Amino acid sequence: MSLSEKHTVKCIKCGNNFEIKEWNSINIDELPDLRAQVMNGDIFKFKCENCGETHAIIYNCLYYDKTGKFMIQLLPGFEANEYIFSQEEESYIKTFGDNIYRLTTDYISFLEKLRVLTEGFNDKAIEICKTVAFTSYTLEHPDETPENAFYVRMENLQMKSILKLNCIQ
Repeated sequence: MSLSEKHTVKCIKCGNNFEIKEWNSINIDELPDLRAQVMNGDIFKFKCENCGETHAIIYNCLYYDKTGKFMIQLLPGFEANEYIFSQEEESYIKTFGDNIYRLTTDYISFLEKLRVLTEGFNDKAIEICKTVAFTSYTLEHPDETPENAFYVRMENLQMKSILKLNCIQ
């Protein structure tokens, strides 16, 4: 089931209050039009009705793809190992059966998991590939420190899927 709720927020630029719609849970099989909005981040972007300023507001969200048999939970502001599920949440997760359930704590990880699982890849295998790429790069470039590695899909290249390292120099 898809659930949303409305909240009032204050524009940082002009101070005007305006209403936003947050999706607590999205069942993509019920609302397939939301897939593109999730993938491009539009469900987390809101425009002030007064001044037109666009705000990115990342909020708790559960994305459920029944056909793809996966769920991804976004809980910003938590560390994955710090969040403790309530008994109700734990019972709900157990009803997923064969579905993959993943917990993410930031938008980039949420989007990455979403792309990986939507494209039918094994997300655990991608994580292993990222670790290997990260480690190999570190060994080959001892004076550079990679900040992270993430999966990216490039449409205009022959290689459709790549891993990208983000480095601090």
